Amino acid sequence: MNLIMQHWNGDLPRWAQLAERTVRDYATDIGVEYELVRGHPLGKAMGPNPQKVCYLLEKYDKYEYTLMIDTVSYTHLRAHETDSY
Repeated sequence: MNLIMQHWNGDLPRWAQLAERTVRDYATDIGVEYELVRGHPLGKAMGPNPQKVCYLLEKYDKYEYTLMIDTVSYTHLRAHETDSY
C-alpha cells in the first residue's frame, strides 16, 4: 500500500483547493491512498513546519512508499528564486 501526502497550514486558498483536488484525484486514479496533512501533526510546540516529516510517525509505517508534495503558489516559488521575501 502506498500514500501520497500534501501539507498545508491554515485555510486553503482557491488555488490550493484545486491543487488538493487534482492530487487527490490522481491518487485515486493510480490506486494509492491520499492524505492532506494540516495543522501541527508533531505537536503545536514544534509549529507547522514538521508537516514535511510527519510521515516518520508510526501511523505511516504501514505504507511501503510515501510521497510528500508541497502545495505552494507560483508567487512563493518566485520569491525563493529571487530572494524577494
